[in-house]
Order: sequence, then structure tokens, then C-alpha cells
Amino acid sequence: MRSPDHAERNDHSINGENLVRNETDFSNLAAEEEELEDVDVEDDDDLNLLVAMAELDAEAAEAYRIAAEYADDPLLRAKLEEFRADHLRHVETFNRLLTNAGVAEVPADLDEDSSAVTMLAASMGSMGVRAALMAMIANEQLTTAMYEAAMELPFEDEVARILEVHMADEQRHLDWLSEQETRAGNEELDAEAGG
Repeated sequence: MRSPDHAERNDHSINGENLVRNETDFSNLAAEEEELEDVDVEDDDDLNLLVAMAELDAEAAEAYRIAAEYADDPLLRAKLEEFRADHLRHVETFNRLLTNAGVAEVPADLDEDSSAVTMLAASMGSMGVRAALMAMIANEQLTTAMYEAAMELPFEDEVARILEVHMADEQRHLDWLSEQETRAGNEELDAEAGG
């Protein structure tokens, strides 16, 4: 994991309010994952879990695509698209492991009706920013819980490192989304009190 001293502060505005957020340089994560592509996973249970995790990441990526379509604010849209790219990178990494083990890749091109995760994003995205953020928080809570559970299992060190890298992404997503949802909720309360 990256240390906090790699973070830099950037000021941005979403929905007219100035936001301060931390951005950490995660550019080396993809390179670290590529170095691990020669990992050999042979156990069927391990492979089944990696397939399930790749499928969940693909669903999460599609949910972010859907949520980004509903986002009017360009900064929010860009952040949702960034998180989508992280999930697609996870799918690619899992697919390299699966291909090396002779297992078919998990498709990343899904649609709105692919799963409960994507349908939730579509239905809540149409209800406004806060609802879209809540849908993405639920999405990240699910993926984070899956990664936490997988990290408890006895994978090879290289696979464990991939899970750790992906888990860092999930936690970063969840933290940012939670901050934004709290802010959106406070804005709604302020608007109700003022109006």
C-alpha cells in the first residue's frame, strides 16, 4: 500500500461547493499487477473464486459507467469514470491469471440489465446525485467485502499481492464516495432548512 506522504491535495468544486480531496499516485499499481501475470493458479476452488471476483469487478465497472452517464457535474463524472477504469483493470488482471490457468476470460462488456448491481445503479442514478452515490457506495461495500474475504484465504503470495492492490482501490473508492454522499446529504438538509 502507498503511504500517505504520496498524496497531494487538490481543490475542486462539485455542485458549487469547494471540495478538498486526496489523490494518491496509483500509476504503478497496473505495472505491479502485470509483473505478477505469470502466477500459476491451479486449484479449482481458487479459480472459481477468481472468476467470481472478476465478474463482480465487471459488474462494478458497468455500474460506474451507468452512474457516470447520470452525473451532470464533470468532476464527479470524471471520478466515476476513473473508478470504472480501476475495476476494468482488475478484470484484466484476473483474466490474465485465468488465461494462464486455461480458464475462459470473464467478459467486461456488460449492460444495464446484467445484474442487480447494474440495475441498482441505473434505477438510483436517475434519482439524483445523492442516490447515485448511495448506489455506488453499496457497490463498493459489496466488492470490498468480497476482497476482504478473499484476502483471508491462503493464496500464493503473488495472488495475495494482487488482492491487496485491488483492495486498496476498493477502499479508496469507498472512502471518496462516502465523503461525497455525506456532503450531498448535508447540502440537501441545508436546502430544506433554507427553503
